[in-house]
Amino acid sequence: MKKKAFVVLLLVLLFVSSTFSTSINDKSEVNAFDALIMNPYSEPLDNTATIMNTGLMIAPALLALNRSGEDILTLGVMYAETMAGAYISKNLIKNVVDRPRPYTYFPGAPEDQKDDWNNSFPSGHTTQAFASAGFISYVFSAYYPDSKWKTPVIAASYSLATATALLRIMSGNHFMTDVLSGALLGTIWGIGVPMIHTLGENVQMGVSPFALAFSISF
Repeated sequence: MKKKAFVVLLLVLLFVSSTFSTSINDKSEVNAFDALIMNPYSEPLDNTATIMNTGLMIAPALLALNRSGEDILTLGVMYAETMAGAYISKNLIKNVVDRPRPYTYFPGAPEDQKDDWNNSFPSGHTTQAFASAGFISYVFSAYYPDSKWKTPVIAASYSLATATALLRIMSGNHFMTDVLSGALLGTIWGIGVPMIHTLGENVQMGVSPFALAFSISF
């Protein structure tokens, strides 16, 4: 009896494993725009996107070079608000929108990402990358409006952010609408937060785990 129960359990485990090793969604369910570019999972491209995104998130620290202590504090506060806002907002949307990742439409979906397979919209890596790119571009332009490096800095920042977005598509983690939405969301935070800080001391902004708050005094 015990042997029979063991065989049944083994068959069940093999069935569950096989269902995730094959495609678990129908490609015909994907809209025509996103269906234009869909890819199976690629771990090397996934890791490359993560490394590139991490580099972009660290890059704003370079803005603190040759700045006063007060400027460094301001930069730190603004960047913390930017990344917190981007992180919280993209997670809130992911929790509301239940969208399978592109790799689930192909055989060989990664078994170590079973808990993350339906968090496709929006792209978190892209949101963070464009938040960093927007922040770097806006703050550098504000600090050095006449610098010959302004255009190269902006171009390099957004090129790296765009490359991160493309890698998220190529690695099978996201659809095109995922990364386009992430790019828009990230840019809003990356440019919006430092822009609000430049409006004057009568406008204050704060981010908590529960809400984004604005305070305006006249």
